[in-house]
Amino acid sequence: MLWYILAVAALLPWIQLMINGRLGLKRVPRLENLPEPDAVELQTLGRLSVVVAARNEEQHLEKALRSLAAQEHPDCEIIVVNDRSTDRTGEILDRLAAENPERIKPLHITELPEGWLGKCNALHQGGEAATGNYILFADADVEFAPGVLLRSHAYAKREEADQFTAFPETVADTFFEHAMLNVFALSFMLGFPPHRAMIRNSGKYVGVGAFNMVSTQIYRRIQGHKFLRLQVVDDVGLGKLIKFSGGKIRLAWGMGQIKVRWQEDLWATIKGLEKNFFASTNYSVTKTLAMCVGVLILFVWPWIGIWFGPTGARAVSGVALALQILVAAVAAVKARFSPIHGLTAQAGALLLLIAMLRSMIITLKRGGITWRDSFYPIKDLKQFRL
Repeated sequence: MLWYILAVAALLPWIQLMINGRLGLKRVPRLENLPEPDAVELQTLGRLSVVVAARNEEQHLEKALRSLAAQEHPDCEIIVVNDRSTDRTGEILDRLAAENPERIKPLHITELPEGWLGKCNALHQGGEAATGNYILFADADVEFAPGVLLRSHAYAKREEADQFTAFPETVADTFFEHAMLNVFALSFMLGFPPHRAMIRNSGKYVGVGAFNMVSTQIYRRIQGHKFLRLQVVDDVGLGKLIKFSGGKIRLAWGMGQIKVRWQEDLWATIKGLEKNFFASTNYSVTKTLAMCVGVLILFVWPWIGIWFGPTGARAVSGVALALQILVAAVAAVKARFSPIHGLTAQAGALLLLIAMLRSMIITLKRGGITWRDSFYPIKDLKQFRL
């Protein structure tokens, strides 16, 4: 009986992922296909505020800001919050602001208020300073293709969206980075199916730090990032607040239009998830271990189950494996990776598992997280669980 349970447990999520993927591709538009606003829309579009939080981003900031400053939007302010940087971030920001005084508005923070995460405080301060009818929250290492802001702002306003999120293209260099990121994306799709987030009463929500555009009206109504001030996964948290405040959600695929280099290499990617994974389960050991077991069953078991147990169970595992290869390959192609990653899901899953367990163990050992040179105890982080 156990063989059948494991086989079915591995199969059903892949069926769901296949359905989610098909519906997601059908119902979620591509950012590059969103129409340009016509003359009437341009007259009533209004201002767009872009808020970028930057701490020690000297390596990426200039390229990201130049891609924003070059956007064709007729009325766009770019508020860049320099959050206590100790490198050349502030210097680069001031130089670019001097070159683009009509667009780039620097905001330098020198102290972190008690009870706030640095990034959340920076986003909140930037959001408070925003004067547009929509605010785009973006990371300091994101590059935007020409026309992205204009099309996105017009689409959000046309749809009367309270939140418009676009999934970026994640740039990675190595084979196993691609394998791990592909598995991460599939896991995300299973937990946060995009097409369902757009249904008002679905209870599903989403948020992406690279591109989170929200209406200023609802952002003021939920009091900015006040209730997210100790939320490590602030982008998803913002999406949750907006969804459960009755907000209307719209999404788009941003591959080729929005690009982000997540980390510099595989090990940096694993380390970079240190603060996120345990936080995503609200620092629950039980939930984290259950998630790890789920990853093993979903991605690894089909490769084992085809060799062991009764014939029927092996057949079910075989179907699960075939679906895994198909769905993972399609996901890899959509992410602009190689289709060969249809065969690397188990390897990517094991790397993801290492990141998950490492996040839990290190956070428990330290009694909290260290993020951008600041330490935050678990007991404080748990105060603002959503």
